[in-house]
Amino acid sequence: MIDHKLIVSAHDVSEGGLFVTLMESCFNKNLGINVSMMQLKKVFEKMLIVWRSPKPCSS
Repeated sequence: MIDHKLIVSAHDVSEGGLFVTLMESCFNKNLGINVSMMQLKKVFEKMLIVWRSPKPCSS
């Protein structure tokens, strides 16, 4: 996903879910967040397109 410029960083979501992940991502830089559920839906839809795209074969 980084190669497709969909994200610039990643964080583990396995413990605490999306909300905890977003909060932990803000702690180091003393930032806040404004989350739009519609924007999240668009991001997840783009992620699915990338994940479902056939991978080029290397020969």
